[in-house]
Amino acid sequence: MGCGASGTAVSAFDQNTLHWKKAHGCRLTTREKKVFEVLKGNFKTDYSSDMKIIRIFTSSTFTDTKHERDALMEKAYPKLKTYCQSRGYEFQVVDMRWGIRDEAADDHMTTELCLREIEACQKLSTGPNFVTLLSHKYGQRPLLRTIDVNEFNTIVDGIAEEETKKLVLKWYLKDENYKPSMYVLQPISVAIPNFTSPDEELRKMAKAEWKETQSRLQVALTDSAKVKLRDEEAVYKYIRSVTASEIEKGLFEVSDPGRSCLWFHRILKPIDSAPPDFIDVKQSSDEDVSNLLDTLKKERIPSALPLENITSYTVRCSNTNGFDPSMLENSQYLDRLCTDFQNKLQQKVEDAIKERAMTDVNDDVFGEVLQHAKFCEEKCEMFHGQTEALH
Repeated sequence: MGCGASGTAVSAFDQNTLHWKKAHGCRLTTREKKVFEVLKGNFKTDYSSDMKIIRIFTSSTFTDTKHERDALMEKAYPKLKTYCQSRGYEFQVVDMRWGIRDEAADDHMTTELCLREIEACQKLSTGPNFVTLLSHKYGQRPLLRTIDVNEFNTIVDGIAEEETKKLVLKWYLKDENYKPSMYVLQPISVAIPNFTSPDEELRKMAKAEWKETQSRLQVALTDSAKVKLRDEEAVYKYIRSVTASEIEKGLFEVSDPGRSCLWFHRILKPIDSAPPDFIDVKQSSDEDVSNLLDTLKKERIPSALPLENITSYTVRCSNTNGFDPSMLENSQYLDRLCTDFQNKLQQKVEDAIKERAMTDVNDDVFGEVLQHAKFCEEKCEMFHGQTEALH
């Protein structure tokens, strides 16, 4: 029997053939490699979802891309849904402007929830899973929810004003349940109870109070981190925006972003006269924001994505409202965006479906083993042994 004897018709569980090919140094197909790893009990293998879903996370700041998101929802998503259904797939879109509840914001979970959704898209989606609309805003930079004890003490030592230091120590409390111990940012409603009040007026006032407090904490931690921390990556954590975190998770941390990621880049001109909704509002600690945004747009994303995955548009900026969709040229831009979005996504989906057809293993027994492997993987992710406590 030669190496190619079973290359086109190997049953998923023809173990003898797989072992023979392995023992004789024959090259296994991608499909056979997957079968072999599962049969060996290698639960660390990257198991793709067996569900037929195209799930896209749309990443951008909200205030400056409202019209783009609305246009995509009205014109592009329905057509993509119809196309995916014709190929036997379900089309889903994750847009976090619909999904961050006050309870999550209260416990500073916004960034974590966004990253979880990106991870879910990566696990569930066949092919494309991440689209960024990054334009001229770096976006909201949240306070770190947890800070290492030694790092926190170093930063607090660098805060000169006693009143500011007390404010930081009021909001960050040491939690020894973390291993290692961490300083944890307390829920907003602990100190500002009306943040979750059912009364709209009280909640509005509470949010304004928190916005001021958050700004003070942000400036204090960032300014001290720049002076006291020598590691640039450690400092970066304190000035990184939610949008930048999304791009890192969805684009930079994947092995093949060209297969799964797209950037639709709107360039407003002249941008200097744009209203605050379209640019970052400067604060005392914001001198690095424009540099971080430029680095993302001019270096990091272009170096990570193939040129065909980046679509740019130059659009006239209005002095009064930034972007006026009633203007003919802007309306035409939105139509062009929707068409490009549909065509690019559709091609990525088609390529992914063809690729999946080459690697999927259609075998009931293999499918059952794979389900056990996935179940094991999920449980292991949530298991944290306490060896010291047991001894």
